[in-house]
Amino acid sequence: MKTTALTTNWLILTCCVSCTVVGTAVTLANNQTNDIRRDAVVIAVERVLPSVVNIATEELVSVVDPFEEIFRQFWDPYHKRRPKTTRYSIGSGVIIDKKGYLLSNAHVVRRASKIWVTLSTGEKVYEAFVISIHEKSDIALLKLNVSGEEFTPITFAQEDDLLLGETVIAVGNPFGLGGSVVRGILSSKSRYVPAEDGQSDYDWIQTDAPINPGNSGGPLVNLRGELIGLNTAILRDAQGIGFAIPVRRILNALSEMFQPEVLPSRLWFGARLRGWQSPFTVLEVEPNSPAAKARLRPQDRIFKIDGVIPRNYIHLISLIGERKPGPITITLIRSNTINDAVVQLVQLERVFNTKLITEKLGIDVQPMDTSTSTASQMDIAGLVVTEVESGSKAEGVLRPGMIIVSIDGVPATDLVTVGRILNKKRRGDRVQLEVVSQTRQGQFHFLRRWIVELPVK
Repeated sequence: MKTTALTTNWLILTCCVSCTVVGTAVTLANNQTNDIRRDAVVIAVERVLPSVVNIATEELVSVVDPFEEIFRQFWDPYHKRRPKTTRYSIGSGVIIDKKGYLLSNAHVVRRASKIWVTLSTGEKVYEAFVISIHEKSDIALLKLNVSGEEFTPITFAQEDDLLLGETVIAVGNPFGLGGSVVRGILSSKSRYVPAEDGQSDYDWIQTDAPINPGNSGGPLVNLRGELIGLNTAILRDAQGIGFAIPVRRILNALSEMFQPEVLPSRLWFGARLRGWQSPFTVLEVEPNSPAAKARLRPQDRIFKIDGVIPRNYIHLISLIGERKPGPITITLIRSNTINDAVVQLVQLERVFNTKLITEKLGIDVQPMDTSTSTASQMDIAGLVVTEVESGSKAEGVLRPGMIIVSIDGVPATDLVTVGRILNKKRRGDRVQLEVVSQTRQGQFHFLRRWIVELPVK
């Protein structure tokens, strides 16, 4: 009987303790849920912080641009006091894909000799490299130099899903020690900021949330924790006027600067796509490209690649470009009908080479030999004219030894770049070439730079 009583008492005690523990846990959970401090702003910040990163470099690169004075005013006091063993913080960024792709400002990454990225936890530091820069929009796309890990990407808001006066949050990670958060309202959905020449391509959204070089490149989000803009600038000598690049401009920039052709596989697809999630819109198709031969058209909407629905635009481009040359199946919607198109991807260099340039302009060119070229020692890059066809329109205008540094305003960095521009031209279309030549007067050498215009054959 004593044993039974002891057992009964023990069971009652155990039950009481268990109920107390469970009750306490439930109470704590309820208290956390009902905590008056955990408003919409706090919840949005909790969602966003894992995607926000610090960007730093071991050596600062001096850059002359409109951001330089503000950059120095903000960072110099911290850089001068930093221990010599630490890196220079130069801004923030935001992860947009789980494979380690992130966005920041072009004016941030231009100041880095080598880029290091710290997550919001501050526990891990990764090396990153620039994939592409869209100067016109001040946007840079980077990739963490890591494989096998997955990261927390931010969620994109629908483009132009903006409410004038709504609460917005500017998030950054200026020193790699965790998130920095400021709150404001959306002051303007579209603001063109005048440049010194009176004109500007910067179509930004405006907020009174304080934007500074520390959170430049970080996200501006709404109360859902969705990306509505990329923090970029403040209006100097003004209070409460900050700017961010809206999602619509981000998507436009990605469409232009991140295409299958920029990936290491160097495959030619030949169509420009736009959108963040499936379906993706075909904006333009290059003449005689694999996409054109597969009869893709502008306004087609792509929603599958080899049967896979891409999770976002980054994944879409990776599915197309990260492979070997050969066929891929594009599933698309046209006039409310689903169609499959087989695109035969080819190496860029097989098409865009010296032969194509000769056919189009009547000149032979080759990349500059940076080890021997006097011009390259003077910080000039381009293609060297090696021969001019007799009887061509280029005869008498160009001569061997001249250097083509740009074509239609685009730097002539390689044969592929020049070849792709010429491929879009029709017979009789004109192309502008910026040319540099070296002249000698006595013991002095001079570089002459001018623009020539040639018709396409």
